[in-house]
Amino acid sequence: MGWFRRRRDSSPDAPLVPCPHCGADVRADAVACRECGYAWEADDLVDDGSDDFDYDAFVEREFSESNVSQSLPAWQRFVIFLLVLAFAATLLGPLLF
Repeated sequence: MGWFRRRRDSSPDAPLVPCPHCGADVRADAVACRECGYAWEADDLVDDGSDDFDYDAFVEREFSESNVSQSLPAWQRFVIFLLVLAFAATLLGPLLF
């Protein structure tokens, strides 16, 4: 009977926490989510407060338009011009020649 796993001893009154993957309510002592099957370690749910994420700097870096160019490079404009010219030649070529 080694292929059967024993159920973890857990109280039915364990508090519910949201699954970090799908957001479904899961018991705090569960090993995996019953909705999506996402499994996590017990240490994954512990918030030690060492997160140094700076939200304001992230927004400034990701959404600033300082490094964004509004025009295409010259070589891309040249390739587009050649494609338009070739397309026009295929349409108008039989009429002109």
